Amino acid sequence: TSAMALEALNWAVAVGGCVALAATYVGSLYTLSSNELPRDHPKTVRQRMLAVSVACAASPAFVYFLLDKSEQPFAASLGLWCSNPLLSIVKPLALNMLLFAGPMLQGLLDGSMSLSPKWLFDMLTFSDASLLDLRNFVVAPATEEFVFRGCMVPLLLPVLGPTTTVWVAPLFFGIAHIHHILAGQRPIVVAVQFAYTTVFGWFAALAFVRTGCLWGPILCHAFSNLMGFPDFGGVFEHKNRIVVGITYVAGLVGFFGLMDRIL
Repeated sequence: TSAMALEALNWAVAVGGCVALAATYVGSLYTLSSNELPRDHPKTVRQRMLAVSVACAASPAFVYFLLDKSEQPFAASLGLWCSNPLLSIVKPLALNMLLFAGPMLQGLLDGSMSLSPKWLFDMLTFSDASLLDLRNFVVAPATEEFVFRGCMVPLLLPVLGPTTTVWVAPLFFGIAHIHHILAGQRPIVVAVQFAYTTVFGWFAALAFVRTGCLWGPILCHAFSNLMGFPDFGGVFEHKNRIVVGITYVAGLVGFFGLMDRIL
């Protein structure tokens, strides 16, 4: 019974810690920034980027207090230090790009994407970057992955094990997006966001657990934000709908078929 009580306590500490981390991250958006203006207003964007950066900086201290640090260096537990960073980044990013093979082909055919050296250079260097680009492709992916993957997974892993952690950790990430209702978004939109972010969270958590590196999930998050939600409806209206549709299916099949082999 004492062993069961200890296990229950460890479970409660791990889950409670994740709830506290999520609450701190989301709460910073409302306590450390003004919400009088729309969320895409430059002032609001700056305030919120600063707010989540503060929450992100405070999270490791909280995890350090709860985490058993006897197994590996703390930076390695958070995924900041990796033994083979290049491979740990390339593998999940390649899988993520395969999953978006259909949307990428759709964008290339529609002209919203390009393989020209100038377009690629502009995207990689953020030469035309706006404040929203900085938020969507740098600050949000880095801070969200650090808190919801880098800080939460090490708390859950010793208690729940790898498989359950991969399934449970993303729920905190998905639930954290429900606060968008307060910004005036329709419940159906928030529900889709919850489902989409949770599904992505499963992949990001799996990549983090398998590689032990956080940089891959961060880049996958940035890439997913760049691609946005796939335009499934547009496939049926596309002039090359057969080719685009086949690419959608091939990317999805390839993603799930190669996941265990690559990760």
